[in-house]
Amino acid sequence: MPKKIKNCFYKNLTFEKLMAAHKRARKHKAYKDEIIEYEFNLDTAKEFRSSLGIDDNQIVFLHIGNISDQFNQKFSIEIFRELREVKNACLLFIGNEDNKKEINEIKFFKKYASRYGFEERLYFLGSMENLDKALSASDIILAPWKKTALSTALLAAQASGAKIFASDVLSEKINVTDTVHFLSLKKPARAWACEIMNFIFNEDKRIISTNNQIESRRHLSEHNCNIILRNGYDIIDNLKKINRIYEL
Repeated sequence: MPKKIKNCFYKNLTFEKLMAAHKRARKHKAYKDEIIEYEFNLDTAKEFRSSLGIDDNQIVFLHIGNISDQFNQKFSIEIFRELREVKNACLLFIGNEDNKKEINEIKFFKKYASRYGFEERLYFLGSMENLDKALSASDIILAPWKKTALSTALLAAQASGAKIFASDVLSEKINVTDTVHFLSLKKPARAWACEIMNFIFNEDKRIISTNNQIESRRHLSEHNCNIILRNGYDIIDNLKKINRIYEL
């Protein structure tokens, strides 16, 4: 049985996965460069949107996570269905969709969306390879995950300056920039949608609409990157701390 890592930020990882992550981290650039990679970039945002046929004035939602019950894509689609008043919106999904079960799930999602007339506004992007581009192109991140997961993707999302709505099963420690809004999965999709609509219509955070909004997003992204770095969310440093705990 895989050895579990306990009492640390990576408590959901098995020992084997931890070591694999350690090896990957050794191949990466300095951590600062990794964080800066996810900083908001207007040119990247425009280019990525254009590649998908998404207009500059559309509000883009992004769900991060492999196609699975744990990452709860169905709930994000239900939230999106409730956002009827946001006519110029679309929903992106990024995460693996390789096996037969995942492909069948996507077919189910599309059929569900077709029933309510918004199938053409769903985009399934596949692997996380273009996460940095997808984050720059997105306004709002949806993370209604059912279980606590390795949340480095939410750190990347914060670095991008996007607003994040996440389930409260995730640790509040991940909210290092105070830009993650936690909601209970016990609340219906309509309640999540109302919170999101309050954000959209009260603050109008569309990233490419006006120069002021572009500057606001760019400033927030830079500010968040600095906070993340100051808080020491360094993958390698955290792995070293775990190594010391387990005397590896």
